[in-house]
Amino acid sequence: MTLRSGGVLAAVSCMGVSQIAATDANGDFMGNSITVVGDACVDTFSQNPATCPGTRITGGTLSGVSVTYPGITTGFYRCQGMPNRTVAILSSAAATSLVS
Repeated sequence: MTLRSGGVLAAVSCMGVSQIAATDANGDFMGNSITVVGDACVDTFSQNPATCPGTRITGGTLSGVSVTYPGITTGFYRCQGMPNRTVAILSSAAATSLVS
């Protein structure tokens, strides 16, 4: 993971995410109380529970896909084009510290 300034973050740096979720065949996932439309979908990320417990990641690459609302069922959100995978959901503010 690198900062926009070009500096490299230490391996023990942790970034909190809104949630880590599994998407279905449509890219839909059940959101939690802090996931919102416009958050960033990250499908390439790393975790190290020993140094970054909980819903925190140690690195990742932005996919360029934002969370949308599929309009089907309340509580569900979508990472368009990201079916059947595990995604980390970052707030749009947190996503600015990742370089795609």
